[in-house]
Amino acid sequence: MNGKKVVTIVEETITPIIINLGYDLVDVEYVKQVDGYHLIVTIDKAGGVGIDDCETVHRAIDQVLDDVNPTNDSPYVLQVSSCGLDRPLKKPSDYNRNLNKEIRIKLYAPNKNGQKEIVGVLVSFDEKTVTINGKESVTIDKEKIALAEPVIKF
Repeated sequence: MNGKKVVTIVEETITPIIINLGYDLVDVEYVKQVDGYHLIVTIDKAGGVGIDDCETVHRAIDQVLDDVNPTNDSPYVLQVSSCGLDRPLKKPSDYNRNLNKEIRIKLYAPNKNGQKEIVGVLVSFDEKTVTINGKESVTIDKEKIALAEPVIKF
């Protein structure tokens, strides 16, 4: 079955369940690995996600997914995981969670100053651009961003 179609069916099916449990659905992937196909559901919540949270969500969606049968009887391994501190910023909710925090942006090609990587505090974003304050304020078109991620300091 088409991977995009599987992901769409799964997202539509489990999003209300996950929200009802108090979590955010960050991502759904349907990928082939060495041991077969894996359906990977990534969740988050304020304060972070632990193993008990992953188990709670797994139990809540496992039978529902069996009933919906998004893979049309093709076997898969269901994984529920947290996204981790360093997960890339992809969705508006990722950018919103990182407002006024330091992020790193890697560009596909160097900008007019010859930079391919820019670090600064995320001050604003919209559907087309991201603005960060580093040595200077820079607004970057999202289509030029290869990777945006939080800067983690220990």
